[in-house]
Amino acid sequence: HFVNCYGQCEYGWLVYAELGPFVNSVFDIHGGALNLKNYLAVNTTAGNSEFVDCKFTEYFMFTTGPLITTFGGPGTLSFTSCELSVSNALTNQPLFFPNGTSVHYHGVIKLGDAASAGTYNLSALTSLTGDVFVKGTLSSVTGPTTGAYRIISAYDKGIQHVGNIYAKIGIKEGNGTNITAASTINIPQDGSFFSVMGTTAVSKINVGSWDEGRTITLRANDGFTLTNSYANNLILASTFNMAANNTITLRCSAGKWWEVCRCANALT
Repeated sequence: HFVNCYGQCEYGWLVYAELGPFVNSVFDIHGGALNLKNYLAVNTTAGNSEFVDCKFTEYFMFTTGPLITTFGGPGTLSFTSCELSVSNALTNQPLFFPNGTSVHYHGVIKLGDAASAGTYNLSALTSLTGDVFVKGTLSSVTGPTTGAYRIISAYDKGIQHVGNIYAKIGIKEGNGTNITAASTINIPQDGSFFSVMGTTAVSKINVGSWDEGRTITLRANDGFTLTNSYANNLILASTFNMAANNTITLRCSAGKWWEVCRCANALT
């Protein structure tokens, strides 16, 4: 265990590891060198390497390269039931650089409020399973397409589910940001009930990476037309000429928005 340690390593790696497995180890180290190459470098050329039930903590990410890197194949790198925490990232570097080999992460990742766009990019991982906690926005995080993980944002106060275990669902329930009526609109990530302002006809609703499996309700504030169009992602019972306070509920599936129900509400 390395607990509450400070590491000064110019132009090198703070921790070097090969083979393994490393079980129930703690790497609580602050790498303070301005020219630190990587926090953890794993030699996977000699075979597979695995960290099991390990905890990695970096308070300020100074590295000039990715936080964790490998030396390439033929071996693979796996993290099983691990926790990785980065309080602040002072460089625009990703957390992982597989360097041509497979890197699988299972566990928890915690990214602080000063983490840069590069640090939020987890797409280099071969697979990701578990929870990713961020203080940035949900849309700032890029994850791999393989695995089953949740992105949990303190900023958005919401959850984005990705993968086979968790269906992609609405970010959170409740009133979301108002939408301005236009021929093509996007659904914000901050709710499930949205008021559409203005009278411009809407003929297309874009499908974001967070929308698959999501259910939303649109309310007409002034009255607008929602056009039934398979080519434009809208599968409706029919084109809906919405008067003020009319609502329509849609569910996103297979890259399309499908009508669930509509209601011609009238305030009296």
